[in-house]
Amino acid sequence: MDPSALQNMDRDALKKQIENMKYQASMERWPLSKSIAEYVSNKCDTTKTKPRKVNHCFL
Repeated sequence: MDPSALQNMDRDALKKQIENMKYQASMERWPLSKSIAEYVSNKCDTTKTKPRKVNHCFL
């Protein structure tokens, strides 16, 4: 492989990484207290995933 191909690959990878970082920076931030309150007020236990104990909000 020639060095210019490697350089272009690195540049493309950096562009993707920057795009991902921009997306993450634009995400809504919640304080931890709000996240905990949301988790506590959840009606079902999302940690139960065994077939006989299915109590999952998305099912």
